[in-house]
Amino acid sequence: MSKSNRNLAANPKTRTKAVTIPLLFKLRIRSIHPFQWKLIRITVITVNIIVSTLHIKLIHSLIVIMQIYPMKQKIHLLLPSVSPVKSIQRHWHSVVANQWNARRTS
Repeated sequence: MSKSNRNLAANPKTRTKAVTIPLLFKLRIRSIHPFQWKLIRITVITVNIIVSTLHIKLIHSLIVIMQIYPMKQKIHLLLPSVSPVKSIQRHWHSVVANQWNARRTS
C-alpha cells in the first residue's frame, strides 16, 4: 500500500478529514467495536470523510474501494467492521463494475 493511501486513515482527533481522491480511492476505516456496523458518510462535493464516532480505537481496519459519484450526491454506506479485506474489495469491485456496466448499456 502506498503512503498516500495510508494517510487516508481517519484521524482519531478529528471528525472530518479532507482528502484529495483519484477516480478510485482507498479509504481505511478503523472501528471501535469489532462487531459494530459503522455509518460512513462520504460527500464528494466537499471531499470530506466523516466517521460516525469521534473516539476511535485502532482495533480493526478495512479497506473500502469506492467510486467517485457525481457532484452533490451523498453516498451512505453501512460497513461491517470485521469483514475480511478481500471480501470487501471483491464486493466493491462488483458494485463498481455493475454500475459501470449499467451506465454503459443505458
